[in-house]
Amino acid sequence: HSAAKPLLDKLVARREEQAAYLSEVKLRLLRTKGNPQRGRRVFFSKKAACAGCHRMEDQGGIVGPELSHIGRLRSSADLVEAVIFPSSSIALGYEPYTIATNDGRVHSGIIVRETSDAVYLRTAQLAEIRIPRGEVDEMNRSHVSIMPQGLEKSLNDQDLSDLLEFLYSLK
Repeated sequence: HSAAKPLLDKLVARREEQAAYLSEVKLRLLRTKGNPQRGRRVFFSKKAACAGCHRMEDQGGIVGPELSHIGRLRSSADLVEAVIFPSSSIALGYEPYTIATNDGRVHSGIIVRETSDAVYLRTAQLAEIRIPRGEVDEMNRSHVSIMPQGLEKSLNDQDLSDLLEFLYSLK
Protein backbone atom coordinates (compact mmCIF):
# COMPACT_ATOMS: atom_id res chain seq x y z
CA HIS A 1 0.00 0.00 0.00
CA SER A 2 2.75 2.45 0.86
CA ALA A 3 4.52 1.83 -2.47
CA ALA A 4 1.29 2.49 -4.40
CA LYS A 5 0.36 5.64 -2.45
CA PRO A 6 2.34 8.12 -4.62
CA LEU A 7 0.67 6.77 -7.76
CA LEU A 8 -2.77 6.82 -6.17
CA ASP A 9 -2.20 10.40 -4.99
CA LYS A 10 -1.19 11.38 -8.52
CA LEU A 11 -4.34 9.76 -9.98
CA VAL A 12 -6.58 11.50 -7.44
CA ALA A 13 -4.93 14.85 -8.18
CA ARG A 14 -5.38 14.29 -11.94
CA ARG A 15 -9.05 13.44 -11.45
CA GLU A 16 -9.51 16.60 -9.36
CA GLU A 17 -7.77 18.70 -12.06
CA GLN A 18 -10.06 17.25 -14.73
CA ALA A 19 -13.16 17.90 -12.62
CA ALA A 20 -12.09 21.51 -12.04
CA TYR A 21 -11.39 22.04 -15.74
CA LEU A 22 -14.73 20.49 -16.69
CA SER A 23 -16.51 22.81 -14.23
CA GLU A 24 -14.69 25.82 -15.69
CA VAL A 25 -15.73 24.91 -19.25
CA LYS A 26 -19.34 24.30 -18.16
CA LEU A 27 -19.42 27.75 -16.50
CA ARG A 28 -18.12 29.37 -19.69
CA LEU A 29 -20.76 27.53 -21.72
CA LEU A 30 -23.55 28.70 -19.39
CA ARG A 31 -22.72 32.26 -20.45
CA THR A 32 -23.02 31.33 -24.14
CA LYS A 33 -26.43 30.31 -25.53
CA GLY A 34 -25.98 27.50 -28.05
CA ASN A 35 -27.81 27.35 -31.37
CA PRO A 36 -28.38 23.87 -32.85
CA GLN A 37 -28.49 25.12 -36.47
CA ARG A 38 -25.07 26.74 -36.10
CA GLY A 39 -23.91 23.67 -34.18
CA ARG A 40 -24.78 21.46 -37.15
CA ARG A 41 -22.47 23.61 -39.29
CA VAL A 42 -19.73 23.27 -36.66
CA PHE A 43 -20.18 19.47 -36.60
CA PHE A 44 -19.73 19.21 -40.37
CA SER A 45 -16.99 21.87 -40.55
CA LYS A 46 -13.33 21.13 -41.23
CA LYS A 47 -12.40 23.02 -38.07
CA ALA A 48 -14.20 20.63 -35.70
CA ALA A 49 -13.94 17.64 -38.08
CA CYS A 50 -16.54 15.63 -36.13
CA ALA A 51 -18.04 14.20 -39.33
CA GLY A 52 -14.67 12.79 -40.32
CA CYS A 53 -15.23 9.99 -37.79
CA HIS A 54 -18.88 10.18 -36.70
CA ARG A 55 -21.83 9.36 -38.92
CA MET A 56 -25.07 11.26 -38.80
CA GLU A 57 -28.01 11.41 -41.21
CA ASP A 58 -26.18 9.13 -43.68
CA GLN A 59 -23.19 11.49 -43.75
CA GLY A 60 -19.79 11.27 -42.15
CA GLY A 61 -17.24 8.68 -41.15
CA ILE A 62 -17.51 5.30 -39.50
CA VAL A 63 -14.62 5.33 -37.03
CA GLY A 64 -16.68 6.67 -34.12
CA PRO A 65 -20.24 5.96 -32.99
CA GLU A 66 -23.24 7.00 -35.08
CA LEU A 67 -24.68 10.14 -33.44
CA SER A 68 -28.10 10.70 -35.05
CA HIS A 69 -29.87 10.12 -31.71
CA ILE A 70 -27.11 10.94 -29.20
CA GLY A 71 -29.27 13.52 -27.39
CA ARG A 72 -31.71 10.77 -26.51
CA LEU A 73 -28.93 8.65 -25.02
CA ARG A 74 -26.74 11.22 -23.25
CA SER A 75 -27.44 14.18 -20.98
CA SER A 76 -25.99 17.58 -21.83
CA ALA A 77 -23.45 17.14 -19.00
CA ASP A 78 -22.41 13.75 -20.43
CA LEU A 79 -21.93 15.31 -23.86
CA VAL A 80 -19.70 18.07 -22.50
CA GLU A 81 -17.53 15.49 -20.74
CA ALA A 82 -17.41 13.22 -23.81
CA VAL A 83 -16.19 16.08 -26.01
CA ILE A 84 -13.64 17.41 -23.53
CA PHE A 85 -12.40 14.06 -22.16
CA PRO A 86 -13.19 11.49 -24.88
CA SER A 87 -11.39 8.71 -23.05
CA SER A 88 -13.64 9.02 -19.97
CA SER A 89 -16.29 6.82 -21.60
CA ILE A 90 -15.71 4.89 -24.80
CA ALA A 91 -18.80 3.56 -26.59
CA LEU A 92 -19.17 -0.21 -26.74
CA GLY A 93 -17.87 -1.50 -30.06
CA TYR A 94 -15.53 1.46 -30.51
CA GLU A 95 -12.83 0.41 -28.08
CA PRO A 96 -9.40 1.21 -29.46
CA TYR A 97 -6.73 -1.46 -29.77
CA THR A 98 -2.98 -1.33 -30.15
CA ILE A 99 -1.40 -4.14 -32.13
CA ALA A 100 2.36 -4.65 -32.16
CA THR A 101 3.70 -6.80 -34.98
CA ASN A 102 6.74 -9.06 -35.09
CA ASP A 103 8.65 -6.51 -37.20
CA GLY A 104 8.33 -3.82 -34.50
CA ARG A 105 5.51 -1.79 -36.05
CA VAL A 106 2.62 -0.61 -33.86
CA HIS A 107 -0.89 -0.05 -35.23
CA SER A 108 -3.77 1.64 -33.38
CA GLY A 109 -7.44 1.71 -34.24
CA ILE A 110 -10.82 0.07 -33.93
CA ILE A 111 -11.15 -3.60 -34.78
CA VAL A 112 -13.69 -3.72 -37.60
CA ARG A 113 -13.53 -7.47 -38.16
CA GLU A 114 -11.51 -10.53 -37.33
CA THR A 115 -11.00 -13.74 -39.24
CA SER A 116 -9.05 -16.84 -38.36
CA ASP A 117 -6.08 -15.50 -40.30
CA ALA A 118 -6.22 -11.69 -39.85
CA VAL A 119 -7.33 -8.72 -37.76
CA TYR A 120 -8.69 -5.65 -39.59
CA LEU A 121 -8.20 -2.24 -37.96
CA ARG A 122 -9.73 1.09 -38.92
CA THR A 123 -7.32 3.86 -37.98
CA ALA A 124 -8.04 7.44 -36.95
CA GLN A 125 -6.92 8.40 -40.48
CA LEU A 126 -9.86 6.30 -41.79
CA ALA A 127 -7.58 3.68 -43.33
CA GLU A 128 -8.46 0.03 -42.93
CA ILE A 129 -5.45 -2.20 -42.49
CA ARG A 130 -5.16 -5.97 -42.50
CA ILE A 131 -2.76 -7.54 -40.02
CA PRO A 132 -2.11 -11.25 -40.48
CA ARG A 133 -2.49 -13.09 -37.17
CA GLY A 134 0.90 -14.72 -37.66
CA GLU A 135 2.50 -11.25 -37.56
CA VAL A 136 0.76 -10.16 -34.33
CA ASP A 137 3.22 -10.03 -31.46
CA GLU A 138 0.90 -8.33 -28.97
CA MET A 139 -2.68 -7.03 -29.05
CA ASN A 140 -4.06 -4.87 -26.24
CA ARG A 141 -7.21 -2.89 -25.67
CA SER A 142 -6.33 0.75 -25.10
CA HIS A 143 -8.05 2.98 -22.58
CA VAL A 144 -7.27 6.07 -24.65
CA SER A 145 -9.90 7.02 -27.21
CA ILE A 146 -8.79 7.63 -30.78
CA MET A 147 -10.95 10.76 -30.62
CA PRO A 148 -8.42 13.51 -29.99
CA GLN A 149 -8.63 15.39 -26.72
CA GLY A 150 -8.64 19.19 -26.85
CA LEU A 151 -11.45 19.93 -29.32
CA GLU A 152 -12.70 22.65 -26.96
CA LYS A 153 -9.36 24.43 -27.35
CA SER A 154 -9.68 24.62 -31.13
CA LEU A 155 -13.19 26.11 -30.97
CA ASN A 156 -14.32 29.36 -29.43
CA ASP A 157 -16.95 29.18 -26.67
CA GLN A 158 -19.77 30.06 -29.08
CA ASP A 159 -18.87 27.27 -31.54
CA LEU A 160 -18.48 24.77 -28.70
CA SER A 161 -21.80 25.79 -27.18
CA ASP A 162 -23.50 25.55 -30.59
CA LEU A 163 -21.98 22.11 -31.23
CA LEU A 164 -23.10 20.76 -27.86
CA GLU A 165 -26.59 22.21 -28.28
CA PHE A 166 -26.82 20.54 -31.69
CA LEU A 167 -25.72 17.15 -30.30
CA TYR A 168 -28.16 17.42 -27.42
CA SER A 169 -30.99 18.28 -29.86
CA LEU A 170 -30.52 14.97 -31.68
CA LYS A 171 -33.38 13.06 -30.12
